[in-house]
Amino acid sequence: MKISTKVEFGIIALVDIALNSGKNEAVTMYSISQRHNISSKYLEQIMTILRQGNLIRGIKGSRGGYNIARPSDEITLKEIIDTLDISVLENVNFYNVNEDSVIVKTLKSEVWDNITAFLQNFTEKITLADITEMCKQKSGKKESEFMYYI
Repeated sequence: MKISTKVEFGIIALVDIALNSGKNEAVTMYSISQRHNISSKYLEQIMTILRQGNLIRGIKGSRGGYNIARPSDEITLKEIIDTLDISVLENVNFYNVNEDSVIVKTLKSEVWDNITAFLQNFTEKITLADITEMCKQKSGKKESEFMYYI
């Protein structure tokens, strides 16, 4: 399975915001760009999509940046992926083949539809909070050890 950089960087940005935003503190796009070596122009486009999808909210002003728009345990990985690229988790379509073929029908109903259903169910069960917690565990840091930038 191939995931576009837009989806990958969008997930990275959301997790970064969830990890680095304190109480009412915003995370700047510049800091995300620097921490993960993502082009700020490209990240700006991704942040616009995430904001339009109601996953983040922008805060203006000298202490501005981005925060997660809703509690992170209410945002599923499926919602994030669908917001960034709806085609990633949609059903497989065959192009330029005989749709009436028994082989094509069997592959679609017994293989591809099951894989798609599995991926959709799997991503529906994982939340942004889960991913954030996994990152904290892998880093070996506790909540109190994360650096919050102002």
